[in-house]
Amino acid sequence: MPVALEVTGMPKSFGPVKALRDVSVGFRAGAVTGLLGENGAGKSTLIRMCSGEMRPDRGSLRVLGKESSFANPLEAVEAGVVVVHQEPLLVSELTVADNLFLYDLGERPGYAPARRRDNLRKAEEVLARLDMADYLPPPSTLCRHLSAASRQMVDIVRALSRDPKVLFLDE
Repeated sequence: MPVALEVTGMPKSFGPVKALRDVSVGFRAGAVTGLLGENGAGKSTLIRMCSGEMRPDRGSLRVLGKESSFANPLEAVEAGVVVVHQEPLLVSELTVADNLFLYDLGERPGYAPARRRDNLRKAEEVLARLDMADYLPPPSTLCRHLSAASRQMVDIVRALSRDPKVLFLDE
């Protein structure tokens, strides 16, 4: 299996505290890899650096063999590196469908009924493609009405809908 994401010589310090010391690791396409360690070992810090949430002090990051550097998480998502955090990143006042396509908000400014209809249609397609329609409330449901488990599932479906090359499930 080819390496989907490779980190080489990547440290991270917060003032005098060294969170990571020259980490080098590769994540293979199609494989499940666990990052194990005690609290404070730097697992989430590594994920944040790989996903554009945090800048490494130095080192390199390659996605599918291409040197990469992300200024923000959206750039990482566009390159195929997606993170699902322990706490779902959803907007409670938006529907399941609208939350599935939060990454696309910058593509079409404004929010109109036509966009909501388009999101509902696309959400139904994504849920069918991922065989998740039976596991989530209807796409028109406001996220504030969802259980914690359903909110987490919406976040996972959103990540999977992007066809990620690398998917991090942080805790």
